[in-house]
Amino acid sequence: MTKTWATSAENSKKPRILLVDDEFDRIYPLIDGLEAKGLEVIPVILSRESEQEPEGRSRWLTLDDTVRHALNSANRIDAVVTDVYKPSENGEYPYGLDLVRELKTKGYNGPVVAHSSLPTPEMRAAMIEAGAEGLYNKRDADLVATAIKDALERQVQSKS
Repeated sequence: MTKTWATSAENSKKPRILLVDDEFDRIYPLIDGLEAKGLEVIPVILSRESEQEPEGRSRWLTLDDTVRHALNSANRIDAVVTDVYKPSENGEYPYGLDLVRELKTKGYNGPVVAHSSLPTPEMRAAMIEAGAEGLYNKRDADLVATAIKDALERQVQSKS
C-alpha cells in the first residue's frame, strides 16, 4: 500500500511542515520520524523541473515553485525543513542555502530548519547566516522535530 501525505481532517491541527530534499531514499525515514512526533509532513524533492513522483508520495518542485508553495497561505506551511545538499566548487551549499535565502527575501515568516547527513560547523554557519534556525543531522528525526517545535513555539511567543 502506497502512503500519501495529503492533508486530512485529522492532520488539520498538526504543525504542517514542508520537507525539502534532493533524494527520495533519504527523505522517507525522516518523514516517518517527524510524523511520529506529531508533525504533518509535505515532502518535496527539489529538482530542475516540477512533476509528481510516480508513487505519489512526494512532488518534485523547482526552487521557485518550492518558494511559491511555502508562501501561498492556502497551503498553510508552518515551517520549512530543507536539506543543505552538496557543496559546490566555490564552497557554497546550493539549493538549500538558496532556498533559505529566497524564502526569507520573499517574506516567508515561518521558521526554516536545515538538515544534512553530514552537518559541519561551516554549513551550520552558512545556513544560520542565510536565515535558518539551525542545522541538524537528518538521521536524528527526534532532534529535527524538537528544533521545529521549539522554533514554532518561539514564533508564537514573539507574536504575543
